[in-house]
Amino acid sequence: MERPSHSFVKTIDQQMLAPLAQTAMDCPSLKIAGWEATTLSVQGRRSVFRFAGIGHDGVAPRAWSLILKVIMAPEDAADPAHEPDCIWYWPRESLIYATDIPQSLNRQVNTNGLRAPHCFGVLEPTPQVHWNWLEDLQDCYDGRWPLERYALAAYHLGLFNGSYLMGQPVPPVPWLTDSGLDFESASKAAGIERLHDPKIWAHPLLACAFPKPILPELERLVADREQFLAEAMNYPRAFCHLDAHPGNMAALSDEDGKEITVLFDWALTGYGAPGEEISRLVWAALLDFK
Repeated sequence: MERPSHSFVKTIDQQMLAPLAQTAMDCPSLKIAGWEATTLSVQGRRSVFRFAGIGHDGVAPRAWSLILKVIMAPEDAADPAHEPDCIWYWPRESLIYATDIPQSLNRQVNTNGLRAPHCFGVLEPTPQVHWNWLEDLQDCYDGRWPLERYALAAYHLGLFNGSYLMGQPVPPVPWLTDSGLDFESASKAAGIERLHDPKIWAHPLLACAFPKPILPELERLVADREQFLAEAMNYPRAFCHLDAHPGNMAALSDEDGKEITVLFDWALTGYGAPGEEISRLVWAALLDFK
């Protein structure tokens, strides 16, 4: 991890951090002094930082930490990410948290086993920049899940999606995406030509992962893409996270020792067909050699 080079970090002071740390620790009397900020991820217009320090509640020192996700708008006013119906609509995740949608999952019995990180505040230091202050969580497998844990996560995702097919109302907001499957499949289909290069399949990792030729089957899927998309739109629509890949998930244990699944990064949230959520979990894990 690196110390953040972003100049805005210097503007984050004790007055801003103290109430956030108090909420995160559920300790209104917590006093904080020094802290350390580290960079966890920088991906285009989205960056993730951890703020951590030692506070005091008047009795004993207490370690605290917060995650800050910084989301910046595209500089080009004509960028499609400014449009609410774009899958990459830049403020969607901040809007999701500001309207309490992910946090509501934690209060729904029918999505037991799955939740989002707690959000302690959504700030707009400028109209083109959003700060999401989130719960700091650590995966109990350190990111190396056994196969059975993927199965449990799929079960949790199924409960989550399925609740909206059984009467749970879909959040009534206009900026949920409904083109995730179309967009993702289009981007993958566009790269099919490069897979004709035999050097790609000769790579040791790919040769091990795919000992039998799969290119003809991939080409068949691309040819049938429009038909699959049309059929998928005939299914009932569920409310979905739509980006449930290993990097956006954490396995935790609740107070009773029961394993739960936490979903991060709600930027692509929207509508999906039954099973669409779990299919992404499967192929993303395979592509990442998980």
